[in-house]
Amino acid sequence: MLKALGVEGLSWLTRPLGVDPDWHVEHPDSFCVVEGSTAIIPCSFTHPAGLRVNRVVWCPNHEICQGTTPNVYDSSNVRADSRFLYLGDLVRNCTLKIIKTVKQDAATLLYSNII
Repeated sequence: MLKALGVEGLSWLTRPLGVDPDWHVEHPDSFCVVEGSTAIIPCSFTHPAGLRVNRVVWCPNHEICQGTTPNVYDSSNVRADSRFLYLGDLVRNCTLKIIKTVKQDAATLLYSNII
């Protein structure tokens, strides 16, 4: 029997010079996938002209994005979980691919941290 896993997505940004309305991340608020399948979370971001994104981090929750606990993906650390592949770049695309979804992925809150 196939099981559907619900995964919620939330975004969080680190803005270099405080709150700036030109920083924005877009991806689905939630989606369902079949356990064992591959899921692709489409994601895009914008930032103020003249600034460069130095790092993109996807993590299970806001606290982990802030701490030293391993992330799902960190553009500055290639040792992240190999089930999670970053399909994006450091310009506008923050798309994430989850391979062989498992039950533990259900109801996971994923934060994209653009620094």
